[in-house]
Amino acid sequence: MHWFNLLWEQLLAIYLLAVIGFAAKKKRLFTGQSDQLLMQLILTITLPALIVSALDIPFSRRLLQEFGQLLLMSAFALGSACLIGFLLRRLAKLPSAQKPGYEGSIIFGNQGFIGYAVCSILLGQTGIVYATVFNILYLFLIWTYGMYIFARTSSVMSIRSILWNPGVAATAAGVVLFLLPLSLPKPLHAALQLTGGMTTPLSMLVIGSLIGSVPRQTLRTMIRLPYLWLSASMRLLLLPGLLLWFSVPLPILTVAVLLAGMPSAPTMTLYAMRYGCDTAFPSAAVAVSTLLSMLSIPLLYWLAHS
Repeated sequence: MHWFNLLWEQLLAIYLLAVIGFAAKKKRLFTGQSDQLLMQLILTITLPALIVSALDIPFSRRLLQEFGQLLLMSAFALGSACLIGFLLRRLAKLPSAQKPGYEGSIIFGNQGFIGYAVCSILLGQTGIVYATVFNILYLFLIWTYGMYIFARTSSVMSIRSILWNPGVAATAAGVVLFLLPLSLPKPLHAALQLTGGMTTPLSMLVIGSLIGSVPRQTLRTMIRLPYLWLSASMRLLLLPGLLLWFSVPLPILTVAVLLAGMPSAPTMTLYAMRYGCDTAFPSAAVAVSTLLSMLSIPLLYWLAHS
């Protein structure tokens, strides 16, 4: 059960970062202005750096078949998530400002932050390579359709900002770098890796801070919403469960199932803040699904291996 202990330790450490952010907001060390600044830092600098550095890996013909299997499973998982998220949003009796957070929390998981850490713990460098390939479509989608979910109700929506932003540019550059027989100079790669490494702690600190800014009564109301628990069950169990039917090598199945079952992405809260939507629902969705993932991720790992 060594893998189980390592998994729990990693998840607990990541979740405690949000607790620190929550405490900092309550102590007024973080303000609404600092949340905005940190959000811009993450979305325009640290996350793009993480994407490029993660995709700066050597490509070989041996990986071509595995590459195709991972992309197929990623497309299936994302397509299913988009369809389910769209239908549930249409059926939900929620205020219009909460519906984008509800839909986004179902579709997009924390694949780029917690996902890499979990795959690295379980499969080492192979897990990082597989996770990077599986996340290529996800990265394009979260920076386009993910942003559109929130921006379509905003008066500041710009088609250009949806189709071309730092995340899309970084993913496009990373894919080209991945496919070509090129690699970044070591100092540049190291700089991007260090910068990208700040994404997880900064994101979880911001999420904790955003949760801390939500009035207690509002948070209690969010937690009592059945839609919050429905989104968590879709995100953590149903969507990854669909991939268990694929007949692929065990390491590929493990990575795909675990990444598809990551808790709701903190980026949804950042988008909600950026486009003036309700931040309480996606913040609560991140908190609840991240806490529950400490049980669901070991369960998914066991199901993939059974």
